[in-house]
Amino acid sequence: MKIDLGCGYRIHPGYIGLDSKQLPGVEIVCDLNEVLPLDNDSVDYILASHSLEHIDDLLKTMKEIYRICKHKAIVCIVAPYYNTSLNLANPYHKQVFNEHTPRFFTKFDNFIIPYEDFKFPHAENWGLVESENSKADMDFRCVRMEFFYFPEYLHLSETEKRKLRNKESNVVDQIMYHLVVNKMNISDAELLDIAKNTSLEEPDHVSYRRKKDEEKKNLHNGIDNR
Repeated sequence: MKIDLGCGYRIHPGYIGLDSKQLPGVEIVCDLNEVLPLDNDSVDYILASHSLEHIDDLLKTMKEIYRICKHKAIVCIVAPYYNTSLNLANPYHKQVFNEHTPRFFTKFDNFIIPYEDFKFPHAENWGLVESENSKADMDFRCVRMEFFYFPEYLHLSETEKRKLRNKESNVVDQIMYHLVVNKMNISDAELLDIAKNTSLEEPDHVSYRRKKDEEKKNLHNGIDNR
């Protein structure tokens, strides 16, 4: 089973639409802040595109997502990047999403995300879900994290973009994570295989955005997109 969580009007092909409103094509209507009306270990893939920033309690909802997912299910989250002036002003956004957010979805310190993308003084270990003496009731392993940059930064190197992202606002406007649900001690080798060899599904608007960003980058560099 594949679920488009908080799908709104755009339901990804092949997915069951789940939303808080009875919109065209939505098959499951429920409050995303409450228990999700799905069985334990029943979901293979979840897309949550620009929906989780609106919920009341992120960890509570992530625990529900963990409950309904099978072992090695994939969860794709797309969200507004926290450090933009528009996002900070948006009264409808209740949750923060940046490079550190998925660190609070696991207690384990092994990671395959580049260390430079999340290094932070006094918090060098990856897993932080137990950092406030809380119980680790879920384990999501982040196998991919992608940043979507403002047009004026697209042509820069990854190192330059990373430095700007960590120091300035209005550099990145959107972030996407692919998380693997771990319920049976998944190995690092399996995680690497998923990250490198699996065609990870994503919302159509993300694929379109990436294509347009590449065209803008090529245009800046004088490369013909035809």
